[in-house]
Amino acid sequence: MYRHRGVAPTGLLTGLLLTLIFLARIALEFFKVPQAAYESSFALSVGQYLSLPFVAIGLALVWRSLRSLSTPGSLGRSHGTV
Repeated sequence: MYRHRGVAPTGLLTGLLLTLIFLARIALEFFKVPQAAYESSFALSVGQYLSLPFVAIGLALVWRSLRSLSTPGSLGRSHGTV
């Protein structure tokens, strides 16, 4: 089995984008002025709490795509087998 060079495993780019975008949102929320008075009692802002599931999904996609590379005989979905 041969894998074409330059083809990312299924889910890798999506996982990286989700992880990086929502980690950036979590970081930027620390510098933002709170929009609602009830947020002052929370450890994180509402935006940060809403970003956590997307970071988890992104990390799961990255983990799954990298794990599929290390599985013997597995190419994930068919990305140009010869």
